[in-house]
Amino acid sequence: MERFEKNTAPNAYETLVDELLASPAYGERWARHWLDVAGYADTEGDSPNDSLRPHIYKYRDYVIRALNTDKPFNQFIIEQLAGDELAPKPWDELSIQQRELLAATGFLRCGPDITAGGGAIAEAEQTFTESIKIISSGLLGLSVGCAQCHDHRYDPISQVDYFRFRAIFEPAFNPSQWRKPAERTAALMTKPDREKSAQIEKVAQELATKLQADTSSTIKVIFEKELQKIPAELHEPVRKAFETSEAKRTPEQKTLFEKYPKINVRAGIIDQYDPKAMAELKKAQVTIDAKRAEKPKEDFYAIMSEVPSKIPATKLFHRGDYRQPLQEIIPGDLSIATVHEPKLWDCPTNNKGESSGRRLAFAQYLTSGKHPQFNRTMANRIWVYHFGQGIVDTPGEFGKLGTAPSQPE
Repeated sequence: MERFEKNTAPNAYETLVDELLASPAYGERWARHWLDVAGYADTEGDSPNDSLRPHIYKYRDYVIRALNTDKPFNQFIIEQLAGDELAPKPWDELSIQQRELLAATGFLRCGPDITAGGGAIAEAEQTFTESIKIISSGLLGLSVGCAQCHDHRYDPISQVDYFRFRAIFEPAFNPSQWRKPAERTAALMTKPDREKSAQIEKVAQELATKLQADTSSTIKVIFEKELQKIPAELHEPVRKAFETSEAKRTPEQKTLFEKYPKINVRAGIIDQYDPKAMAELKKAQVTIDAKRAEKPKEDFYAIMSEVPSKIPATKLFHRGDYRQPLQEIIPGDLSIATVHEPKLWDCPTNNKGESSGRRLAFAQYLTSGKHPQFNRTMANRIWVYHFGQGIVDTPGEFGKLGTAPSQPE
């Protein structure tokens, strides 16, 4: 600020603006607004554990990177809704492009997920419902949740509309074949990484085998020494008891160890007999641990994707109860936004049948300039973040439950 105040050049203001826009802090600051729209959180929101989301930060970084590199806004939206449908498989050797596209789908992983620690279909349905709320309010400025159980009381959104909208995302969420958070990931490890890891593990296993042999040998040496301290006539019965696993020892054998506890030598108490030998064994274990620590770190993206060739049917639920399914519903946008609607369910996909293509079709229509609600919603959000007050003061609710626009025209 002091530098700006001292700059008397005619273009001082323009220079400052360009400098701020070029700063990495620009993306970090503006990403906060979008992450709020997405419902971003570093935990799952599953009570009472509130499990950590160890990989979701990569979606946060994607948003920051998109803003700092001036990614086209339509591409920004499409990647978040359907990045997996644009990323050609296989995903066992992710390219930079595949990583970017898959990281973007973290948008669909931001809603609270109460299935992290387990859970039945009821929890899966609730998680899906919360995600639909985020998508509809975030991108369309409409709260459609009321229409889950009945036609919306205030806005022209029918219950059929709700389930048409749900059907777009059903193949990805699919409560009937639910995948918990840990099962919705893409591995970052490359083929060279896996080969290196296997080589390191082979060496570690060889060292571990030697350690096990050395431990057994040390135990036998100690046992023989302790055996000499008890009556000779008990040597063979005790030796047999020692060579029998603890679970299979007879009552008589257990009695021998109770009477002579020092002969029950085990790996964990070697230091009580031979501290020097124990120190050597521990040193060998440290070497093994250090060797395994050389493995490339295994890391993942938190993603949204579909199970190949398993497109579930979406059915309207009587009063929103998943236990009372009625007629099947085809995918589509809300009726108020279908003037130029494409056939979402016929959209081709780059994944050769690996996905339904529904989310990609919806995302492309959404950002085509023909959608009657999306552009208004986004323009209003940008207005809010720039000027502190929107044309509509409720950016996530353009319906009758929200406020009227200050400039309706």
